[in-house]
Amino acid sequence: CIFAEGKICISGEGQLFVNGNKKCGIASDDYLHLLGGFVHVNAHAQKGKAVYGKDNIIIGGGVLRTYTDGDAGKGLSSDSLLTVTGGLIKAITTGNAIWDDAEQDYSSCCAIKSNWDMNILGGKIYCLSTGSGGKGISAGNLSIENEKQKYNGTLTIANADIYVRTGGKRIPEVKHEDSHGNIDEAASSPKGIKSVGKMILNSGNIYVRCSGGAAAEGIESKKTIDINGGKVRTYCVDDGMNAEGCYINGGDVLICSTENDGFDVSFLFMNDS
Repeated sequence: CIFAEGKICISGEGQLFVNGNKKCGIASDDYLHLLGGFVHVNAHAQKGKAVYGKDNIIIGGGVLRTYTDGDAGKGLSSDSLLTVTGGLIKAITTGNAIWDDAEQDYSSCCAIKSNWDMNILGGKIYCLSTGSGGKGISAGNLSIENEKQKYNGTLTIANADIYVRTGGKRIPEVKHEDSHGNIDEAASSPKGIKSVGKMILNSGNIYVRCSGGAAAEGIESKKTIDINGGKVRTYCVDDGMNAEGCYINGGDVLICSTENDGFDVSFLFMNDS
């Protein structure tokens, strides 16, 4: 509905209502910067994106509300960076994960998504994803270099209030194991907050609830999670926090799982100072 080859800047005290029925609501092939105003964007298409920025999405103020009901849709989506320093964001997705023939994997909905670094350094964020395999916040990407997996992108959170809830189930719901107990089929699991690379939690308040059933995990990193301060609360069916390793140097952390692990990590270091 609104597209620019270059930058999009939204500011002032006005109101903007956008309905994207085919692809994106607001899209820039450069970056999008929200400084003020009230912006409400709906996206209804399969794989539709309410707000898209190829290089960056920057939220510094104002109110942004997105509603995405198409399967594999995204609320805020950046092919590169995403930065939040202020304002209020409410992002809702209700679609389900679908099979992607090109990727030979499932593509799921996500309220806030970046393919590289994401920095949430202020503001208030509310995310709800109700469909199968749905994600609240997801950063980074996985690539293959010299036949080895490389985990790209860092998620950093500080001075922000974040509330995430997912209600969807894993797709497929039942895991199929071979005769050796290995699971090699593609799948998409609901996650509250996910970083493919490292995750750093410095301060602020983070509340995550994942109630969809088996494989509904709260906070996940394929590398390490560093908790240096702030309040962290996760309430999940599956793992409350899942990572390669976790360093806790401060903060107030409560992890609750009803059917699996609270912490699912290879190593855990706690600094008692």
